[in-house]
Amino acid sequence: MDIDLDLPIERIFKESLGLRKGEKILLITDDYDDIKNRFNDRKFIAQCFKKVASKFDSPLDIFVYSAQKNHGEEPPIDLWLKCFGQSFCNSFFKYLSYEDVKNKKVYLEELLKYEDKVDKNHFPDVIIAISYFSTSHTLFRKFANYLGCRYASMPMVEKEMFAGPLNIDYNDLEKKTLELGKKIIDYKG
Repeated sequence: MDIDLDLPIERIFKESLGLRKGEKILLITDDYDDIKNRFNDRKFIAQCFKKVASKFDSPLDIFVYSAQKNHGEEPPIDLWLKCFGQSFCNSFFKYLSYEDVKNKKVYLEELLKYEDKVDKNHFPDVIIAISYFSTSHTLFRKFANYLGCRYASMPMVEKEMFAGPLNIDYNDLEKKTLELGKKIIDYKG
């Protein structure tokens, strides 16, 4: 089935991420694969995001890392390096080990002590995570958001989703949701 991903991706950029011309985008994914060739789908989706990003004159860098084993597991240290820079990683991981981060023994407050070491020349304005395993509940995501990065987490995304649940008018969805919420609040039943 041929699916045109351009319009849904453009809506994601405009309506969900508020992408502005020239902003830096980092698309991350893992190399998890199975009999459904999900890795090939994610590579195709990544290329579609890259093509649409060019319409915004926004550079999109694709970063593929070795798949973790579970949802919520911290991404590998090379992604931390890619996103936050050498100075941050040298400073932070000098005092706290990456193993402590992976084992959930480090909190956001500890990372904030080193935020001035983040390389703002490489730090993305937007991260799109289309990895198989979710990065939503990671310290990596929390720190990126704290620093002002807009983060779209789309674990287990498949290209068919761009023909259905991701192919919506988000402004219209918001309007209908607010109308329904008002009806529920006003219901006297």
